[in-house]
Amino acid sequence: RDDIDTRLIAALRRDGRASISDLAAMLKLARATVRSRIERLVSSGEIAGFSVLTRADVTAAPVRGLTLVCIEGRGTDRITAQLQGLPAVQAIHSTNGRWDLIYATSSRLMTAALGARVACRTGMPLYLDIRDLFTDTMTDLLAGSRIRHLIPAFRRLERWTLRRAARVNLVSPGFLDHARKIAPAQEFRLFTNGIDTDFLTRKFTVPKAVPGRLPVILYGGNMGEGQGLHHVIPGAAKLLRGEARFRLVGDGGRRRQLEEAVQTAGLDNVEMLPPVPRDALYDHYDAADILFLHLNDHPAFLKVLPSKIFEYAATGKPVLAGVSGQAAEFVDREVSGSVVFPPCDAEALAAGVRTLLGGPRHVERAAFRDRHSRRRIMAE
Repeated sequence: RDDIDTRLIAALRRDGRASISDLAAMLKLARATVRSRIERLVSSGEIAGFSVLTRADVTAAPVRGLTLVCIEGRGTDRITAQLQGLPAVQAIHSTNGRWDLIYATSSRLMTAALGARVACRTGMPLYLDIRDLFTDTMTDLLAGSRIRHLIPAFRRLERWTLRRAARVNLVSPGFLDHARKIAPAQEFRLFTNGIDTDFLTRKFTVPKAVPGRLPVILYGGNMGEGQGLHHVIPGAAKLLRGEARFRLVGDGGRRRQLEEAVQTAGLDNVEMLPPVPRDALYDHYDAADILFLHLNDHPAFLKVLPSKIFEYAATGKPVLAGVSGQAAEFVDREVSGSVVFPPCDAEALAAGVRTLLGGPRHVERAAFRDRHSRRRIMAE
């Protein structure tokens, strides 16, 4: 499968009923090419079928909740059946017996707080895995918002949550100072994010060199204020016209602003796609020449270590990282075949692209994959 197939499949994932004419216009291909490509993908089994998305499939639930129910006696089957009959219930999971440990992994404060609340009610020890400093990040992101007045309340909840835990893991050394200030008696462990088994077993391919094909710079993930793509992509894409193109996969609060900036500038080398299932994202990784990540220029982000770094590095693709602080130090030290540039600097981004395009298209990172595999981290 080549880059055209990948783009065609992505378009069909968005709208399986799109006509040949619409697909041809969208992908800037001849209708005959689109038709023959679809026929070949179907006959080869690459496309196994076409499905329907209902409104419920694409509309994110505005309010979601997790409810814990303890059932005594023999009423489990009857109560489960009654719960399944409620239209608002999306999933039911059950465990038997009493728990020995409450484990909560949290990039959002309320997830950690829920784990602490359950631990209090059950009397079980709590193990917290902290992946983001919620109050630290929100202080920056909500600086001009009216709801910034809620930050003190969130800080009190954060302090109670960390102090309630029997043990706390932090995924970045940059979190230590903050955590020790609010829970000085707590014991902290430092285990970073790791690499999923999928990335250790899958062999990611290098795109074939085709005359006239522009190298693809891929970003996959959230497009919010924290990522700050709207500050850097339009300027960098303008500088890289005729040299490379950006493919941005995901959604978020700043996506529309980014789309408007791209359209206003008349940029034809930026392609924006909606979120896709994880397997489809792997296909985009295969079609990419450079994998790109970026964090906005906020002080709180000096401390974080994004999980995307591990995912990107495991593919063997060149990595372009617009990060600072802990993340910049980690990428420079651990990820060969990478370029780090200052966040929100479009000229530095474009220079980084040119540097990576002049280097190897695949980088062997066996030692990194072994050192940061989740299996090894769990064994430690």
